[in-house]
Parts: sequence; C-alpha cells; structure tokens
Amino acid sequence: TCTNGIRVDSARGELFSTMKRAGCYRVHFGFESGNDDVLKAFGKGGRATLDQGIRAVESARSAGMDTFWMFMVGLSADTEETMQDTINYAKRAGVDMMRFGVTVPLPGTPMFDELRQSGHIRSFDWDLYNVYNTRPIFDHPKLPWDTIEKYYKKAYRDAFVKNPANEATARFAGLARNSTIIIDGKLPRQDKDWYSFRLAGAAGASSRVLATAPLGWKVGWNLEVFDS
Repeated sequence: TCTNGIRVDSARGELFSTMKRAGCYRVHFGFESGNDDVLKAFGKGGRATLDQGIRAVESARSAGMDTFWMFMVGLSADTEETMQDTINYAKRAGVDMMRFGVTVPLPGTPMFDELRQSGHIRSFDWDLYNVYNTRPIFDHPKLPWDTIEKYYKKAYRDAFVKNPANEATARFAGLARNSTIIIDGKLPRQDKDWYSFRLAGAAGASSRVLATAPLGWKVGWNLEVFDS
C-alpha cells in the first residue's frame, strides 16, 4: 500500500496503473480540507483543487486500487462553515476508506511557529504531537476546542457511518446483519485503548480491517465494539 499519501495534483492514470502492476492495491490521499480557501491558506491552493481530488479518486479506482482519503479539522483557517464543507466534500468522495483527524501543529511547521509566537501553544509535551492526538495542545485562533471536537465526531458520523455513498459504509451495512465483530488487536493511543475490528461470518469479510475504534464506541447499525 501507499500509506504515506499522494498529492492529488500529481495523480495520473498511468501512475496508478503502474502501481497496480507492481502489486500496490491501496493508495492514500492527504487532501486535508474540503474548502478551497482553507487549502490556499494551508499551502495547497493553486496546486491542489477540490475537483482534482475527485478526479484522482476516480482515476485510482479505475486502475483497480482501493482509495483512502485523509482529512483534518481545526486547521488555522478553519471555521465552523469550512469544517462543514470538509464533511460535505468527504461525503461525496466515493472512496473506500477515510480518516479524520484533529489538526496537530507539528514542531518545525509554519503553523506551529505562528501559534507559538502568538502564545497559542498549550503544551510542549512532544509525546502528544502525533497524528492520533485529540487533546487540546493549542488554542485555535478562531474556534473553541469543544467546537473542533464536535465537528471531528460529526465528520465520522455523517461522512462515514451514516453516508450510504461511502463504499466502506455500504459494505459494512450489508455485512453487519449476519456477521460478528472480531477484535484484532489493541492500538496504543494517548488517552484510551483503540482496537482494529473486522467482520466475520460473511463471505470475504473476515480478512479486511474495517476501521479502528475505542471499546464501547458505537459504530452504527446498533453495533458497538466490545472486547471479546
């Protein structure tokens, strides 16, 4: 798999065909936002556009590859409206899997430097500066932290769990009725134990990890993840 991500403005059909022939079956895209103004402020505007993102997914899927999109909420230029734009964009992406994260201003990036200079960095505990962190390690210049958390949860609920256009959601809904959740293993996180899970009991379902979730987290369709 290509888990480090490919820029959508570099995505070409011949690239995906070559990757597929080489044995690669999944490609990740780090698109981050569903709002062009936020992309420009983030440094991707003018090179990566929303339309390019949709075309990149279509091109990769035409080559027979699984697609995985990654988004963030709480970017410096984000507002409630732009975070909703990201959710709406993710809903129509047509990808196989997606991941949302709360923005982490990694040390050495312009975002971290700007937040530090303005006194908005809350914590210098570097262990918290990882892609899975959802703790308030900085003060957003426009948004209270509980609003960012609200849209983080809303993104998973609306774009993944409740979105029939999402390929993984459609597979999950169809398989869950006659399947059993199997807990594959614990993934270390900062504030709780998360587990990868899959469905067994339906053809072709037992080998694919569908998502990660903390124990007790409601997945949807009246299913919750519990330790077996």
